[in-house]
Amino acid sequence: MKVPFDDISRLLINNNIEILQINFEHLQRSLSLELIHRDPFDRLIVSQAIEQNITIISKDINIKSYPVQCLWD
Repeated sequence: MKVPFDDISRLLINNNIEILQINFEHLQRSLSLELIHRDPFDRLIVSQAIEQNITIISKDINIKSYPVQCLWD
């Protein structure tokens, strides 16, 4: 990134970007996902998208194999 780390919080606020907290339901869902993706962090992102009904912005072909909305072709 081209901005200092201390400026990230301000940039998130200015761009209406919310940091999604990890909760028990996200963890529980990630454990039930098919192992299409081997990266546990990416499966957690998928589980958050499913539980929160949000879109993922990713070019990762494995993420697109899950039942989530994904932008970036």
